[in-house]
Amino acid sequence: MLCTGKNSFTCPIVIAIMASMMNVSNTPSWIHTKQSVLGHDAVVAEFTQRLNENRLHHAWLLTGPKGIGKASLAHLLARHLFRKAPELHQPEPEDRVYHECISGGNPDLFILHKDKDPEAKKNISIQQVRETSKFIHQTAAHDGWRVVIIDAIDDLNEKSANALLKDLEEPGKQTVYFLICHNAHGILPTIKSRCQQVNMHPLKPEILARHLDQNHPELSPKEQAFYTTISQGRFGLLNQLREQEGHVIAQDFLTAILESHQPSAATSDLMKFVQTYGAAKNAEDYKVFEYLYIWWLTRHIKALSLQDVSLLGNLPDSAMAIYHLPYDDSYWLRHYESFLENMKADQVLNMDHRALLVGALG
Repeated sequence: MLCTGKNSFTCPIVIAIMASMMNVSNTPSWIHTKQSVLGHDAVVAEFTQRLNENRLHHAWLLTGPKGIGKASLAHLLARHLFRKAPELHQPEPEDRVYHECISGGNPDLFILHKDKDPEAKKNISIQQVRETSKFIHQTAAHDGWRVVIIDAIDDLNEKSANALLKDLEEPGKQTVYFLICHNAHGILPTIKSRCQQVNMHPLKPEILARHLDQNHPELSPKEQAFYTTISQGRFGLLNQLREQEGHVIAQDFLTAILESHQPSAATSDLMKFVQTYGAAKNAEDYKVFEYLYIWWLTRHIKALSLQDVSLLGNLPDSAMAIYHLPYDDSYWLRHYESFLENMKADQVLNMDHRALLVGALG
C-alpha cells in the first residue's frame, strides 16, 4: 500500500496498539541456561560473602527481565555450594560437580519448572511443589547442601504458591532455594518477605561489547554492534543468536523483504530464504528468524512513526533501504499483527513454515 506520509500514526487506537506492541516481551524459549554467567558480580560477591560468614539466607528471589541470566546464575551458585569451595571462579571448572548437575545426575539438586508439553497444564501444580517438600526433608546424598531451583515462580498458581510458602517457612537443614522471578509485582508478599530479594538488570552494552571483542574476534565491528543491540542486555540471548549466526539470518530476510517490495517484483532471494529457513530440518533457525523479525518490525515501525532513522542503527544496510521504501507504518503494523496471529496458530496447528515466511516477507 502506497503511503501519503511517514507519520500516519494519528489514530488513538493505533497509537495504543503501538505502545502495547513496544512493551511486549519477546524473549525466546530456546535460550540455553547451561552456560557461563557474565556480569552480576555484585550478586555473586554478596552470596559468597554470606556463605563464607555462615549467614546464608535459605531463599534467594532472583528478579528481573527474562533472559538476563537469572537461571544461569542460580545454577552457577548451586554448583558452587556443592563444591564447598571458599571462592567462586569464572570461568567455572568443568569438573565432576559440573557434569553431575548439567546431566541431571546430582541427587541434591531439584529443579522445578512447568511442563513444556503444550498439552500439559500451564502452571506449576501443587503436586509438583509437594515433591520439593519431600526432597528438602531427605538427607543430603553428599552430606552437604541441597538446592531447589524454581524456574520460574511466576508459573505457580494460587495453591502451589501457598504450598511453597509453607516450605519456605519450614526449610530443611542446609537447604537453599533459588526462585527465578520475571515479574516481582505478581508474587505473594508473604513469599517475598521470606526471601532475600535480588533485583537483577540487563547488562550494559559495553559489557556485552567487551565480551564479544575478547572472545569472538572473528566478528566484524558491525556484527558485534548488531549482537550488542539485538540482545538488549541479555547474555543468554546474545550467545544463542551468535551461535545460530543471527546476523546472517537478519541480512538474508531483510534482503528478501527489500527485493519483494521492488517494482520489478523479483523473488529469487525471497524464495531462497523461504526454502532454506522454512524447511523442517531448520526449525532452530526459524525460531531465531521469528525473534529477529519481530524485533526488527517493532524497531522499523517505531522509526517510521517517529521519523527517527537512528533506531535502525547497527542493523544490516538493507534495513535502511527498507525504511526509505514508499510504505507507511500502518502497512508494516498489519504485517506485525498478521505474523503474531500466525505464530499463535502455528503453536497449535504446526503449520508449514514456508507458507508463513512467504506471508511475512512478501
